[in-house]
Amino acid sequence: MNLNHNPKGGTFCLGNAGIIIDASAKADAETLADIPYCIKGRMYTLTSGDGDIQFDGNTVTAAYTAMFTVCVDSSGTITVVKGTEISNTDVTNGKPIPWPEPTANTCPIGACKIKNASSSVFTGGTTLLDASDITFTAYNFFTLPSEPHVA
Repeated sequence: MNLNHNPKGGTFCLGNAGIIIDASAKADAETLADIPYCIKGRMYTLTSGDGDIQFDGNTVTAAYTAMFTVCVDSSGTITVVKGTEISNTDVTNGKPIPWPEPTANTCPIGACKIKNASSSVFTGGTTLLDASDITFTAYNFFTLPSEPHVA
């Protein structure tokens, strides 16, 4: 969206969520700040919390990387949307990683990239995000980027 035009009905994150690995439950991530956000032109506020970004039910295959878009709905509930897994070799060779599309009626506040360089499956909610051979990278959004991520 070109903000020089009328952003009527826009969906934007109006603050920096400061996404990090949760210090107490390292299998989860968390937001560090309360943030205002807008869904279809209506304003809401996310209240930050420990472990409020959970990857339960998601996996990343050994030797693959996956991107997760972090979304929040009007009630302040955070969910993640997993994108297509891409082999670590392809990522190293410059293959772009698409940002997963947010679910309907949510605001994308960021994304998390999980690179699994281990020999076993990454299991969300169980595998620690700072485990050996797991690389966790967080991105904070205003809105979903128009171009895919290139490592």
